[in-house]
Amino acid sequence: GAQFAILGSALMRSGTTNVFSGSVMRVASGGTLDLTGTAGMSLSGQLLVEGTLRKTAALLGTSTLSGDYQLNGTVEVQANTLTLSGAGLEVSHPAEITIASGATLNFADGLHEFTGDITGAGRLLVSNGQMDVNGIVSLAAIETSGSGAFR
Repeated sequence: GAQFAILGSALMRSGTTNVFSGSVMRVASGGTLDLTGTAGMSLSGQLLVEGTLRKTAALLGTSTLSGDYQLNGTVEVQANTLTLSGAGLEVSHPAEITIASGATLNFADGLHEFTGDITGAGRLLVSNGQMDVNGIVSLAAIETSGSGAFR
């Protein structure tokens, strides 16, 4: 399949980017994928984050990643909500996550195991999925909804 690498910075403002089956979008170490506004991704292929995945833009809504993704680098939720939906997936993420005050990181589906730290003044929401964390968790709020579970 096709491979697309982000070596510097890429900014997505709105709409949905599709990564098709057999394809890989890779955010290389040192690279940044910045989701602003309502930008999202639908993945039947794979998103591999070795650099930084960032959610910004305080005035606009939720960005959603759905499908197969691997978070190995850094995730920064600076504003609004970043929803990660991985129905049926069981994945291990060594990412370091920072959630800013007023921002939310929502794990919507799937089984996610994090070995990195999750810190900040923001909120972590686990809805209809399971999240196991083996690193340090220091946040203003951790919530579950639906069949969500945090361990």
